[in-house]
Amino acid sequence: MNVFQWRKRGERRPEAVGLRIPIEGENLTGQVKGKSATDIEERMYYGFINNRLDDNDIEFQPTEIGGRWLPGEIRPDFTTYTPMMQIWFADGEYYHKTQAQKNHDQYQDAVLMQRYQIVPIRIPGEDLQTQEDADRNVGEHLG
Repeated sequence: MNVFQWRKRGERRPEAVGLRIPIEGENLTGQVKGKSATDIEERMYYGFINNRLDDNDIEFQPTEIGGRWLPGEIRPDFTTYTPMMQIWFADGEYYHKTQAQKNHDQYQDAVLMQRYQIVPIRIPGEDLQTQEDADRNVGEHLG
């Protein structure tokens, strides 16, 4: 006889992912194109702008696979058109540290590669800690 057992709760997600302690003079707003953004997402966005990518060629958090907020949805941090399409992820340490989370990232990459025949670009959060880092790392991938 099977008896239902409640699963124990794991760590809870923080209510909101906020900015880290900002670097003096950096003037981060926590917003990209009117949507809430982490510090590394905002630095990545400015990395595109500082590498002369037109703002109209940058989409922030577009749904690429599935429906918005539905199971199976894949929503990268950015999609850019340079003129070819590139899919970008800013991988912060909180949401991309466990092996299960890394496996999920690999699965999403495989689905995106199968659909678009392009390799998604993942930049670790540690490479986006300053705007200079973000400009350099984004620029390397923009070619």
